[in-house]
Amino acid sequence: MKTLRLPLQVTIFGSDAKEHQYLVKFGEDLRQDQRIEQLFNLMNKILDQDPTCRHRNLSITTYQVVPLSSHLGIIQWVDGTEALKGLMLGVLDKNEKESYKKSCEEHCKWISKPCNPQCSFYEKYGEAHMKYSPEETSAEFRKKVNMIPWDIMRRALQRLSVSPESYFILRQSFACSYAVLCIAHWLLGIGDRHLSNILVSVKDGRCVGIDFGSAFGTATQFLPVPELMPFRLTPHIVSLLQPLEETGLFRETMIHCLRTLRNNYDMLLATMEVFVQEPSIDWLEFASRHESLNKKSHEESQTWYPQQKLDLAKLKLEGANPVTITTEELKAGFKDSKYLAKFLECVKGHNSVRSQMPSYQLLPEEQVDSLLDQATDYNILGKTWQGWEPWM
Repeated sequence: MKTLRLPLQVTIFGSDAKEHQYLVKFGEDLRQDQRIEQLFNLMNKILDQDPTCRHRNLSITTYQVVPLSSHLGIIQWVDGTEALKGLMLGVLDKNEKESYKKSCEEHCKWISKPCNPQCSFYEKYGEAHMKYSPEETSAEFRKKVNMIPWDIMRRALQRLSVSPESYFILRQSFACSYAVLCIAHWLLGIGDRHLSNILVSVKDGRCVGIDFGSAFGTATQFLPVPELMPFRLTPHIVSLLQPLEETGLFRETMIHCLRTLRNNYDMLLATMEVFVQEPSIDWLEFASRHESLNKKSHEESQTWYPQQKLDLAKLKLEGANPVTITTEELKAGFKDSKYLAKFLECVKGHNSVRSQMPSYQLLPEEQVDSLLDQATDYNILGKTWQGWEPWM
C-alpha cells in the first residue's frame, strides 16, 4: 500500500473456512497500538456496566493488533469501512473538487505569507501565531470553510442510505460513536486525527479510529506544528449535527461517556501502568528527545517521561480543564520556543468558555463544554497544519 511504511495487505484463509484480511506493518513498534486497543476494550466493559451507556449502546469499535517484534506486526483489516476523506470527497462534483483543491492552496499561501520561502513548517506556523490576530484568523478560516459545501457530510451519509429513515439511523449512529471516540481519544491523548485516520462503517455509520502513533499528547509536545485541539470536530462535522449541532445529542453522549469512565478511573490507570513498566520503542525515543530538550540524565528521562504521561491522564480523569493539559504538554515540548507564549494564548482563548473555567476539579459537563469550545475554536483550527485539513 502506498503509505509511509508501505505495509502489505494479506489474506489469510482460516480454519473457519473464511478469509481474514490483515495488514503487515514494518518499521513501527505496534505494542502501543495493541495496548491502546486493550484500553478501548476495557472502556467498553466499563461502559457496558453503566445502565445509561448500555441503554444508549455506547461503545468503541476495536480491532486486533498483534506485534511480532519491536519493528514488525500485523493489524486486522477493518472490513466494510471507508476513510472519512474518501467518504467526503466522493460526493463532490468536478467544480466542488476544484474548490476543495483551491482551499488547500489558499491555506498554504496564507500560512506562508509572514515568512520567506525557506522557512520550516515550525517557523511558518509559529509566525502565523505571532502575526495574525484571532479575528483575522477566524475570518480567513471561515472563507476556506465556505469553499466546501456545508452539507458534504449529510450528502456522504445519504449516499449510504436507502431511505430517509435509514439516513437518520446512520446519522445517530455516527454522532454517538464519534462522541465516544472523541472522549476515548482525548483521555489517551491520541492526536493526528486527519481525515484518513478516521474510518466510517458503510453499513451502520459507526466510526473507527486507526493509527495511534501520536498518543499520550505527543502530537502537541513533539510535532513541528503542535496540535492545539483535543480532537477533530470541524465545521462540516458540526453541520451534520444540525439543528442542535454539537450541543445536542453529541454533547449528551460525551457527558455520559466521560462521567462513566471518570467513575472507574482507577481501573484505567492500573491498566495504563504497563506503559510505565514496559515502555515501547516510541516512548523511549520520545524520552530521549525530552532528555535533550530538558538536559535531564538518561535514567531520569526514561523514568520521568512515561510517568508524566500517566499523571496527565490521571488529571483528565480527575476533572482537569483541557486547557491545563494542553498547556503542560506545550511547556514540556516548546519550553525554549519564542512562539510558546502565542501558542498558550491561542489555547486559552479570549473570553472563551474554557478560559472562564477553573483549572482543576471540573464536573463532567464543564469538562465537555471546555473540550467542545477548544475543538471548535476557529482561531485554533485556522492555524492548524495543512495536512490535517481543518476546513473539511
